[in-house]
Amino acid sequence: MSENIQLVFIIPYRNRVEHKHFFERYMKYILEDYDRSSYLLLYIHQTNERPFNRGAMKNIGFMYVKQTYPTQYKNMTFIFNDIDTLPYRKNLLEYVTVKGKVKHFFGFNFALGGIFSIKGSDFEKIDGFPNYWQWGFEDNVIYKRVIENNITVDRSNFYKIGSHQILHFCDAICKTLDKDVLSTQFDRKYKEKDGLSKLKNVKYNTDEENMVDVSHFESYYSHINKNLVDYPVTNGSTIQNPNKVNKKKTLLFL
Repeated sequence: MSENIQLVFIIPYRNRVEHKHFFERYMKYILEDYDRSSYLLLYIHQTNERPFNRGAMKNIGFMYVKQTYPTQYKNMTFIFNDIDTLPYRKNLLEYVTVKGKVKHFFGFNFALGGIFSIKGSDFEKIDGFPNYWQWGFEDNVIYKRVIENNITVDRSNFYKIGSHQILHFCDAICKTLDKDVLSTQFDRKYKEKDGLSKLKNVKYNTDEENMVDVSHFESYYSHINKNLVDYPVTNGSTIQNPNKVNKKKTLLFL
């Protein structure tokens, strides 16, 4: 691998073959003005049968880079990018950031989702994402961690959900998550305890390209006996009564 890496794209992945096919080809256009040796695209692929853990995949991507570049990772810019989300044209987003500043490019303003960049040293400082199972609020929690650590969130180059400047293929406006994650009791009990440092027994293999196949990991918060519910993502980070959440799933094409 190149020793000149400045940008590392971390893309959590499972069962999105069509999205990955388009993403990796379109990103060649998006990044064609960059020196090929200056960036790395990593697909962090959860291969086991447990519920998808998006936060853990992002954390494990960071762990892999730290292990591969132990003297460089702190100064690298990490871009956490969903596989169904891309800038419409090249040079739209200025990815490089500095220590003490997170750049948020796309998503909701109450969370750090979609696309954002952060220095490796800052990501490690805040203990990364919580390792929540199913779809569930890891973006909201990392936003709180950034703010609580006095790291600036720069949205001067930000596009809201629905902007035509960002290609957002397809997203469910109702997603399945663990209802316990919605509760204030859970927030108090787990929010500050689960993160990058709590991942144990991580097992992965890498190919010669850019796929990190994650076969096993253990986290502070177990995936067993989840209390699942469908939740409308446009509601923000809280819900008053999880029992009244609409159970119908609808697809939103942007």
